[in-house]
Amino acid sequence: MNTGTRDKELHATRYTLHPTPYTLHASKGFTLVELAIVLMIVGLLIGMGASLIGPLTKRARLYETRNTVTAVYETIIGYAA
Repeated sequence: MNTGTRDKELHATRYTLHPTPYTLHASKGFTLVELAIVLMIVGLLIGMGASLIGPLTKRARLYETRNTVTAVYETIIGYAA
C-alpha cells in the first residue's frame, strides 16, 4: 500500500466518522431573533419610563409653585407686620 492511497483512506475515514469542527461548537454571535427580542424589551422599558416622566415633572412644578406662593405669602405677612 503506498502513502497516497493510505492518505486518501485516512482522509475519507476522518471526514466520514468525525463531524467538521464547525459543528462541534456553538456559534460565537447572536442571531437576529435574539437581537430583535432584546431590542423589543429595551423599547418597552424605555416606553414605560417615558410615561412616568410626565407626572413626575407635573408634580415637581406643583411643588415649586406651592413653595413660591408660600414664600410670597410669608413676605407679604412680614411686610404688613
